[in-house]
Amino acid sequence: MAFGEKLFGAPVNKYRPERSLITGMGAGAVQDLIDFPQQLSGLTILDILTGTCNNVADLRRKGANIIGVDLAYRDLKGFKERFVQGIVDPYWWRTGRRPAQFSAGEIDNWLRPNDDDPIHIRLSKLAYHDLMQDMENGGGYIAAQAEKLPFADNSVDMVYSTYGLSSILIADYDAFRAAVLEIVRVLKSGGKLQLVPWIHFDDVELWTRKQTKNMKEFIEFLSNSDLTFALEESGGHRKINRLTVIKPM
Repeated sequence: MAFGEKLFGAPVNKYRPERSLITGMGAGAVQDLIDFPQQLSGLTILDILTGTCNNVADLRRKGANIIGVDLAYRDLKGFKERFVQGIVDPYWWRTGRRPAQFSAGEIDNWLRPNDDDPIHIRLSKLAYHDLMQDMENGGGYIAAQAEKLPFADNSVDMVYSTYGLSSILIADYDAFRAAVLEIVRVLKSGGKLQLVPWIHFDDVELWTRKQTKNMKEFIEFLSNSDLTFALEESGGHRKINRLTVIKPM
């Protein structure tokens, strides 16, 4: 099965803005993939399709004015259930029950990090709890679509998305392009949008045909626009392409 054809139990051939990408990704992984400025204080940053990642919470502690944007936040109960299901499907399969069949107490008990958890499950739980604690503390999170951002023109220094825009939204080319143009609207002159992952054109078997076609079409669109863009490698032990789009000065 091609990468992106079915990701974490959710088919991605049709974009549904209310469905967040539940990757279980933590702040460390995001900061390995995205090129953040060393000086974060005073910067306004948007994380698009944040999901369960705690990078917003982590960068806030480092001084950034950062906002997580994800339409899934309008239904936190369903958001929690999808996190549980998406991260630990095999566990629920063994019990013969789905998350909706468990009581709130059972789910909350399972969500507590446990020393017996596999490391990736433990890290996912820790990231989720960090995110939820940041929400409870009044951290900036907004339930909104990438194509309809509730921010003023030229008001944001930087926007990034890890696995949201370029893995899920790319399945709907018109929605993807509309989202990028909306992001460009809110970016300040010289501001950057960074998208991870982006396609390696010599490694197209990792992507669906629709994703590959739409990514190539979008690069052609950028080439004929006044936007500057660059394809770069990101990541430490595993190199992943990153697309950076820069708003003209």
